[in-house]
Amino acid sequence: MAWSANQFTDFTINRSANKTVGFNSNKRSSFINNSGPVTNTVNRQNCQTRGNNGSSIQTLEELTPGSTANVIGVVIAKESPRSVFSKKKSGTERFLLGFVIRDSPTSFVNCTCWGSELFIADLAKSFTIGDVVKIDNAQVQMNPSDGSAEKFRVSSNLGINLTLSENHSSLNLYNGLDLGSYSSLQFIPIKANSDYYTLEDVLANGQGLNGEHINLLAAVRKIGIPRDITTKAGKHTKRCEIKLFDESCSCFPLVLWGEELVDYSQTWIQGETVLFVADVRMNYDDFRSCMVATADSKTVFTPNPDTVDAKCLHQFALTQNFQEDDDGLREQSDPPLEAIKDIVVIEQIATREGVSSDFAILYGVITKFDIDSHNIEQFCRRKCCKCKQIVTAETGYQCSNPSCSQAIVFNTTGDFAQGQTDIDYSIPISISDHTGTIQCRLSADILQNLTGWNPKDLMAVPQEGRTELKWQCLLERCKFYIKMLRNYHNPERLSVRVMSCCKVDSTKMLQNISPVKGRKTALYTHA
Repeated sequence: MAWSANQFTDFTINRSANKTVGFNSNKRSSFINNSGPVTNTVNRQNCQTRGNNGSSIQTLEELTPGSTANVIGVVIAKESPRSVFSKKKSGTERFLLGFVIRDSPTSFVNCTCWGSELFIADLAKSFTIGDVVKIDNAQVQMNPSDGSAEKFRVSSNLGINLTLSENHSSLNLYNGLDLGSYSSLQFIPIKANSDYYTLEDVLANGQGLNGEHINLLAAVRKIGIPRDITTKAGKHTKRCEIKLFDESCSCFPLVLWGEELVDYSQTWIQGETVLFVADVRMNYDDFRSCMVATADSKTVFTPNPDTVDAKCLHQFALTQNFQEDDDGLREQSDPPLEAIKDIVVIEQIATREGVSSDFAILYGVITKFDIDSHNIEQFCRRKCCKCKQIVTAETGYQCSNPSCSQAIVFNTTGDFAQGQTDIDYSIPISISDHTGTIQCRLSADILQNLTGWNPKDLMAVPQEGRTELKWQCLLERCKFYIKMLRNYHNPERLSVRVMSCCKVDSTKMLQNISPVKGRKTALYTHA
């Protein structure tokens, strides 16, 4: 049955108060071939190449506005049922369900089904994200040229959308011989494989991404407990917070709203599932003083995407070890220093040969320690105390975050102007042994332990004094407790964090380095 252009009008809904929820007898077969009560499990249709109305199956790319369509595709996004007030009949609500189907790596469209309240509620229970469905007699409509149709919906390059009606359309779960070819499409991101931000990128941009929609590639660290929420408008919904991580950031919050998406998230596996999140909204959370990702009606999740970067991240995720405490999420703390027994040399850090743990002891000497540099600004970063945004001389040491109430953080000289200062100190050093040299940085507490100087006081010492202190540390034999950070995107890149540092005498160094099999110890034999 074809639709005319003006056939979509508001639905008139007249139901008795004691009517049983479910499809009536002449509507049930329209969407689901199931004579029993409607449940979350629906019988699949073994559809052939002809639709219920005798029309052949079309691809999404073949569709033209104004026609009717019979298509098959995998559901890659789905909203919760909702209602809108009718513009034609004041005080009357219209009910709808939105979802997105895809039938090829490059073709996906938004679909909207309109119907009565109970019809839409039952339809929403009949399929989920990841199901392959067959749609018959859907109307093909052109998206508005001003882009308003995709302002709050998934962006499609086809320029069309499908509209389904309770009275004229049908939707069945598909179970044809080519089911697998459609199902595999849910693992292909809808954006370019390399078009994403790392979590470190998000943190670096900070409030610059506030309100923007971006793409993320991250692994699931923790899936929060779904919570029932009542909005200010009195509507009931669900909320769930997901913790993400990648090689650059151990924990980043992602908020999900709506029953459909929250239920879908419960199928992910903590510490294993990798997500390509397309068009997730970034917002600055004033309460937490950090950026937070929030999924909305434009967002599409691709679980365990079939890409090289995703597979590398999955390997990295499997190496991580997280544990929970009574207060919720907590990354497993670094082991106490006395528990670290493995001794490595720099060559092993580079090759990972014979390395069984990410934590180890390294004996070496400091060969670069430029604390007497003219530009001491390279050693410290000034941050807004509230939102942690980096402030620089170029911005007049002002916080430019519009969502932050702490407008001015430092005065024009960089000295703190109000509240309590928040400055990070990080001193670059080079560590060498008889097998090579690595570059890393010393945090403020380690620098103070090594030199006896508070970093802030040390930076105020004249350059001559800092030069003298530098030579007291250079070529000194030291014992470093380190953590080796793996980078699967760039395996040749070394990343080492110094956990502790102390000076040792040559005898102790020689005694501890000699058990390292096959390594020469000539460097440490000098007094």
